[in-house]
Amino acid sequence: MVSQWTRAEKPKPIPVTRCVAIERATGGAVSRKDLRPNDWHLIWPEFEEAKNQDASDDAQPPVGTSSRKAKKK
Repeated sequence: MVSQWTRAEKPKPIPVTRCVAIERATGGAVSRKDLRPNDWHLIWPEFEEAKNQDASDDAQPPVGTSSRKAKKK
């Protein structure tokens, strides 16, 4: 079925109702974002929110490190 969706003369987007099942069946190797690259953020907005939250977490230096460079003597 997936092959038919992707190899058709005019490929059709994978049905939203199938994306989660495919993601689970592949253990996440094929994600919903992979299957619906143009509209995943509209269908599953929680992924976009998580992506934005992860990006803001990366802005801080890891605990126990200094944001200043050590001075050379």
